[in-house]
Amino acid sequence: MKNGKHFRTLFITENIIIAALIALCCINYKFITRSVARFACSMPELPAPENNSPSGIEVSYADAVWIHKVNTVEKLRSVQDRFSGIEMDVAYIDGRFFMGHWPEEQPSGLVLDSMLGALSDISRHRFWIDFKNLADLDETEARAALDTLSAITARHGLPRERMIIESTTPQKLTAFTDAGFKTSYWIPSPRINYATTDEIAGWYEKVVAGLKQTRVSTLSGNYQCLPYVMRYFPEHTFMAFGLNSNLKVILIDEK
Repeated sequence: MKNGKHFRTLFITENIIIAALIALCCINYKFITRSVARFACSMPELPAPENNSPSGIEVSYADAVWIHKVNTVEKLRSVQDRFSGIEMDVAYIDGRFFMGHWPEEQPSGLVLDSMLGALSDISRHRFWIDFKNLADLDETEARAALDTLSAITARHGLPRERMIIESTTPQKLTAFTDAGFKTSYWIPSPRINYATTDEIAGWYEKVVAGLKQTRVSTLSGNYQCLPYVMRYFPEHTFMAFGLNSNLKVILIDEK
């Protein structure tokens, strides 16, 4: 009898817990849908920007997950068999591309040339190159960086279109686009939950101004930019954290 009462008590308790969870999910669902609706309503109508960009980046869904911040040979070797898309951080210093998440981290002595050479089969990979200090280079230095990168890809037999050069300075990416590299303009991130109409309009104008200065293959940014890109830049492909029909590349972290 004691066991029977115990089981009935457990059964009743479990049902109470399940009912509570269902109620909580319903409350959360209503909260989320109302929040999304309020967010959508807060986005102002803005003019459609001109799209003078070259063709975007096409990848299959199987290749859509890329690995983030691969800046050491050890990490490269540990992920190369599981990811075809690899993101690396570089800074161009004294004629060489050094690996490192500059300026948060000082560039290491490891260079991009050596990283690419450490791959067992470079032909199965694409590369997202976060060019950390392109904004700091003058015209002569930026041209030298392009020439150096062109020589590196040629040395490793890597087609330029399999390397995406990313920068927050869009006007300096046009030369890389014209040289056959894929390019990406890393756009600023608006405040998602608290952005006012004026702030959204200001963000939009800043991105449009950047696009007018360049020809890039795609846009990239924090996943929080996605609803804004979908709303205001639907003709551009987008690389970020997340998943959507506009989204071509997903960047993930792995410890």
